[in-house]
Amino acid sequence: MYFKVTEFNGIAPVVSSRLLADGVAQTAENVVLNSGRAVPLRTNSDISTVSGTGRTSIWRYTPESTDYWLQWDENVDVVDGPLPKDSHDRVYLTGETYPRVGSEASMISGSSYPAVTYKLGVPTLTLPGTITSPTDSGFSGANSSNATDTPVAGVIPSNLDSETPNSVCYVFTYVTGFGEEGPPTAATSVISVTDNATVSSNTANQVITLPVPSAPSSPGVYTTGAKWRLYRSNTGSQTTAFQFVKESTTFGGTTTDPLDGDELGEVIPSTYWIGPPDNDSNTYPEGQMLGLTAMPNGVFAGFAGRRLCFSEPYLPHAWPVSYRITTEDRIVAIAMAGNVLLVATEGNPYIVGGTDPSAMTAVRLEAAQACVNKRSMVDMGDYAMYASPDGLIAVAGNEVENVTEQLIDPKDWLSTYNPTTIQGFLHEGTYVGFHSYGTNTRGGFIFDPRRGKNAFT
Repeated sequence: MYFKVTEFNGIAPVVSSRLLADGVAQTAENVVLNSGRAVPLRTNSDISTVSGTGRTSIWRYTPESTDYWLQWDENVDVVDGPLPKDSHDRVYLTGETYPRVGSEASMISGSSYPAVTYKLGVPTLTLPGTITSPTDSGFSGANSSNATDTPVAGVIPSNLDSETPNSVCYVFTYVTGFGEEGPPTAATSVISVTDNATVSSNTANQVITLPVPSAPSSPGVYTTGAKWRLYRSNTGSQTTAFQFVKESTTFGGTTTDPLDGDELGEVIPSTYWIGPPDNDSNTYPEGQMLGLTAMPNGVFAGFAGRRLCFSEPYLPHAWPVSYRITTEDRIVAIAMAGNVLLVATEGNPYIVGGTDPSAMTAVRLEAAQACVNKRSMVDMGDYAMYASPDGLIAVAGNEVENVTEQLIDPKDWLSTYNPTTIQGFLHEGTYVGFHSYGTNTRGGFIFDPRRGKNAFT
């Protein structure tokens, strides 16, 4: 008596053993079934050795031709910088104490990588106290109560006394050594000056003196090569646009503004460029931003609690509040699924799309498939997959499918594959998941959506 298997397929634990189709197994371990034959899974390749114990995340960083394996104990998401010819070879990451950025110079400077990373986002400088002219110190800045809108003595040249004074105020911004500009300070008090557009001989009499802010003391800020920029209002209001006056790498002391109105430069671009949610629990009680993901057009996305956050295009340090979207349920994980962003929550998933971060559209999908584990989320190319309490979920466009529904009973999925522990990876078009079960025991599985009966091993 004998039996013949003409084709080896994957497993279908949900089906009773006596009802299994020909070639379908109850167990298939360490085997590759792509060809229909039972081919043993070969041993692992030794690419690199982690530098310590307890590592949870790794990332291959190749600034030039050498591979460096960045390693963390935390659940970290890493994204390459959006600029293809970035002279700093920056990468951005979330999952440590706060969102971070690192460069080639900082991350591979030691024996373990990354050696040094910096806080993502640019701090706001502290506004200095007073504004003065060479002959008058009676005009105070935003920190004083005796500000006035009358002309500054010594500012208006004698041959222009009949001109109508302009009301102006100032803001400072901080610029990191990476060239990242932060949000402005609050505007100084309004003071009145007369433009000397046609008379240059009396320019010295018009010079306004401003105290320069001190360098920020925020922990983790990249300070090498940092500078400040000064902007002046161009229509005499603290709520108007501000135009560029000057910049310098010297903090503290004083600086001057000798420019006429027609000599001012570009309008300040960074008015709303705050950093992403960080570890400041007073400002962000739901915690720091996680799940950093690159989207098309140089836009980055992340989430904190129920808030989905987006960066300015090609400016990952700038995360305007107006670009944020709130979901009904707490967000667990995000990933690109084709040309849309899949947002998996503790309830229904969302898909979010758009070409501009200021006009993203979120659609709540009518599928009650919660994500139980951030690390199970995997970008598969045209779709994304994650672990739910019922099985492995695939989302493509607005279609949601439990791809293991015909293969694994939900009870077996919970007890055997322990979806809250699944860590997923994309490998040659397949979803590879590792999970814990029992006491200090690890298991794994491969799901290949292209293989039909060979899908699960």
